[in-house]
Amino acid sequence: MKLIRGDKLTPAMRRQVLAAFVYRWTTDNRMRVHAWPSCPLCDIRKPYVDVSSSNGHNHPTIPLVSDTEWLRAHAFYMTTAGTLARRKHAEPAFLAE
Repeated sequence: MKLIRGDKLTPAMRRQVLAAFVYRWTTDNRMRVHAWPSCPLCDIRKPYVDVSSSNGHNHPTIPLVSDTEWLRAHAFYMTTAGTLARRKHAEPAFLAE
């Protein structure tokens, strides 16, 4: 098992990661509107953003980023066969070799 930065994944590994992490807070994530419950205060497709307070919203209130930016910021454990080893969490990219 090896920790690999998201921007260093092969296309097949990238597909696995994006399919496994449906709760990622990105503009490219089509599953975001299905994974997060509807918000009583805003439209989840164009969510409220305020990094200092969530103000009763049931989703992150940080700005959305692209999948490319999200992958660049995270690292993932992959087996030697090229499959995603840990599907529960991602690591910060700086921890990867």
